Amino acid sequence: LFLDSICDCNAGSDLDIDFSGGIKADCIFKAGSFGDVFALVSTGEAMEAATNGARPKLPGRFERRNRTSLDVRLKAKKELKSKKARAPQGSCSGHLDIAMDGAVQFDPRVTIDVNVVGKTTVEVSGTVRVSVDALVEAEGSCAFQGERGFPTVPKTKVFCAGPVCVTLLLQMLAELEVAGTMTGSAEMSASADFSINSKIELDPSGDAKVHVRNPEISHESGFGLAASASAVLRLGFGPRLAVWPMPGVPMTVNPMMNAELRGQATMAFSASASAAMLQEAQQVVRAAGQRECTVYPDWRKKWLGNHVSMALGGHAYCA
Repeated sequence: LFLDSICDCNAGSDLDIDFSGGIKADCIFKAGSFGDVFALVSTGEAMEAATNGARPKLPGRFERRNRTSLDVRLKAKKELKSKKARAPQGSCSGHLDIAMDGAVQFDPRVTIDVNVVGKTTVEVSGTVRVSVDALVEAEGSCAFQGERGFPTVPKTKVFCAGPVCVTLLLQMLAELEVAGTMTGSAEMSASADFSINSKIELDPSGDAKVHVRNPEISHESGFGLAASASAVLRLGFGPRLAVWPMPGVPMTVNPMMNAELRGQATMAFSASASAAMLQEAQQVVRAAGQRECTVYPDWRKKWLGNHVSMALGGHAYCA
């Protein structure tokens, strides 16, 4: 009865109540709930400048779509050239235009165990599906980091049993980093399906134990094309699920698909799973794939333009 509004009891959701003060809940969400597709659609509107030290907000409009099965493409590829948005001034020494179209689907299974002495165990597992296309046009030396949570207000579910209530908040996260010199455009398309499992144990004294399994990737594909670029582009998409038992401490799980495009159009994939206590914004653990560096032949001989010129003897640290 307590889970029926948001969890699918026919699929195996279960609730065990200890009337002396404990609760154990296993929730598999119903269709049309957290398992829907969350999409970020490019609109061409100008980006918002960063405020109070936050990262610039990536462009786009949130859309919610019906869940898709694993044998169906998460989204169709879209034309982005007419949907570019200008990044805030200072993102590059010249200019930076960005357009992206992405979708995330997360089918989480959440198990929560709160016993009578206050020990809390939260386990989150499930399959994450991500598909994203991005177009970046830039001129000059760039150092840009942007992000966007969508929807703006996280989707929220609450259930209670006895003296314990549990709040679940789900929001998708998009990240884009551009570092280096670009004169032209870069296109990226990436998709991946991967499973995650994270477990957090918190005792009444505040000590936490976190167990995160490396993501198991069942599908990945990517395409990258860059013109006149020695920059590195990183694109990250994934869900951010916060679980807050009350009484208790809020916790979050943030599995991400990361795709990198480097000069010479080489792409690298990684899937990461992180779990953290939100208390004091302390990150407890993070497991991520390896990242590579590329050194280009004769890179010292390449002239990148006046914007990177440094006259000999013009500065104390110049030869």
